[in-house]
Amino acid sequence: MKACFHSMEQNHQDVEFPGAELPEPPPASWVSAIMELLATRVSLMEIEGCEAAKSSAKKLFLIIAATIAASLTWVLLVAALIGLVCHFSKMEWFWVTGITALLHGIGAGLMLRSAKPSGAPSFPLTRAEFAKDRLWIESLSQNTKSGN
Repeated sequence: MKACFHSMEQNHQDVEFPGAELPEPPPASWVSAIMELLATRVSLMEIEGCEAAKSSAKKLFLIIAATIAASLTWVLLVAALIGLVCHFSKMEWFWVTGITALLHGIGAGLMLRSAKPSGAPSFPLTRAEFAKDRLWIESLSQNTKSGN
């Protein structure tokens, strides 16, 4: 993964993407054209994959740190609330703790039911380039058929 992050800057400068505009005339060899196309698409996927991995790792670290801090804060607040309720209501602590646990379980279940996955597609540049590639290959196919 470390090599991925170091080579990412180089990849942005060195990669050229054929197929952005239709070449005139079409390449002489289908094999060389397809191999060049595949090589550039693999480079594009590598660049986007590295960027996604770096961004995801940073987000994951921040989410874990925030979750730990929030969980510790919540546990201390709930413990204080249980102590406060027990003190003023003269109820046993285990009854108050059980009711609190039940309420937390119900809340967690409701949150899980309402959770929705994010709708943002992954690798938008690669998807766009694949759509251009499809058009390019179709035009090459038509040019080859008309040339025969």
